[in-house]
Amino acid sequence: MLKWKETRTFWLTALLMLVLDQVSKYLVVSRLVLNCSLIEVFQASQLSRLQPHEIEKLMPCDSLQIIPGFFNISFVTNRGIAFGLMPGHIWLFISTSLAAVVLLLFFFRSLDQNERLRRIACAFILGGALGNLIDRVCLNYVIDWIDLYWHRYHWPAFNVADTAICIGIGMFILSLLIEHITEHRQAPDTTEEAAAEEE
Repeated sequence: MLKWKETRTFWLTALLMLVLDQVSKYLVVSRLVLNCSLIEVFQASQLSRLQPHEIEKLMPCDSLQIIPGFFNISFVTNRGIAFGLMPGHIWLFISTSLAAVVLLLFFFRSLDQNERLRRIACAFILGGALGNLIDRVCLNYVIDWIDLYWHRYHWPAFNVADTAICIGIGMFILSLLIEHITEHRQAPDTTEEAAAEEE
């Protein structure tokens, strides 16, 4: 059994990613969607009283432009996996996400204390996975709101959870590269040894 002191950073990092994701989605829905002229009668404080299917109907009148020609805040409902692929298989995505979370926790338990980068990577991935999982369970879709684009070319909308997962994967790949470089430097030079033996 892992002690709290050994896993504190992991759980706090995962919780931070989860909170950032859910709070950002709430702010987008409450401030952007509920402030549309078509639904002025609603206040942000009334969001919790709405049913999931009612929230989905409250589409924004316009996206909120942050950086012209590059970044908008938009309300997008994603019923698929990453970037809206394979829509309409919600229970498959929920069960897959649950399985991934369980496997991730088992993998984390197998890591040594000195594998800090991989442990943090697992925390980022876990927080992101739980953030999108909560959306799928409660809303039957995932809320995406980060809209990056260049002129007319838009990258598929995503959210903080997706960002956390991508950062976690990137950190894990980086840890593998560092491990490979370290092992390569520590390995004996067989070519020089062979030449020395021949002499």
